Amino acid sequence: MSLITSQGKHGLSPIAKWSLIISPILYMVGGVLLTGGEFGLWGNKLVGAITAQGETAKIGAVLSVIAGALYVTALMGLARITPQENMALARMQVATMGTAILTAIFIVWSGIAMAIAAGGTGADAGSLLVGIDAVAAILFFLVLIPLSGGFQRGGIVNKNLAWVVLGIGVLGFIASVVMGANDETGKMIISVLQGIYALVGFIIGIMLVKAEG
Repeated sequence: MSLITSQGKHGLSPIAKWSLIISPILYMVGGVLLTGGEFGLWGNKLVGAITAQGETAKIGAVLSVIAGALYVTALMGLARITPQENMALARMQVATMGTAILTAIFIVWSGIAMAIAAGGTGADAGSLLVGIDAVAAILFFLVLIPLSGGFQRGGIVNKNLAWVVLGIGVLGFIASVVMGANDETGKMIISVLQGIYALVGFIIGIMLVKAEG
């Protein structure tokens, strides 16, 4: 069975499709450049990794912001082809709005990271990043819940894949609220789930391109 349903085969703009493919790639590459490939870092360890990366970390921060902007573009495109029936469109719109807010938050995070990479921050930089990380993680996974509903009810992708998105959203939300991004274990779990979702988004993008090819 195809991961893309017949309803999802028509009308999605090329920009939206390719944004869905490119954004997770840039997100992962940006993360590697920011920390030198070390995942699950937080606080002073995160600050130390970003400082060590220097100019490379700045590039990673820029790529991560671009990834966020492309992801919002992709969701806007998906929302345009989502039918209004069963509140599918409403769910997609909520997810798109939440992602836009998340991207704005991440721009602030990236700005702090770039300042750290330039060596222009004080000792509180790690605390700032931890706080922003905690808020961003909660919002990131919370947004996946209405997004999965839009996928399921709108027929954009196969329901099984939409259930995967829902599972990531629920597990990630629980982890980000209960454990938070303020310890290594919590940060590692959150990072892994975000990486899994990036892979899922990439797969959805590939399937959409093939479906309309």
